Amino acid sequence: MDNSKTISTVIKTSIAILFAIFFVLLLSQYISIAQLNAKNDSLNNELQSATQELENYNQEHDNIANNYESFVEDYVRENFEYGYEGETSFNSQN
Repeated sequence: MDNSKTISTVIKTSIAILFAIFFVLLLSQYISIAQLNAKNDSLNNELQSATQELENYNQEHDNIANNYESFVEDYVRENFEYGYEGETSFNSQN
């Protein structure tokens, strides 16, 4: 009778230890998955921001390409204070 109680106690203890080990492993995996999901969300937001920025640059490129002469003329007027001959320039800088 003592022998069967000892074996029963050993089996119950072993099962309890195995459940504890599985619980710790599952908990650590859950934490890892939560961290990876947070990182994934962060990277998705960064990708969305970069994609929007790329679309803005492509739109700006298309606007410049479609109105190249006007863009160059405005750029030269603003940055180099060039103008047509006989044209009066007003400097808005203080």
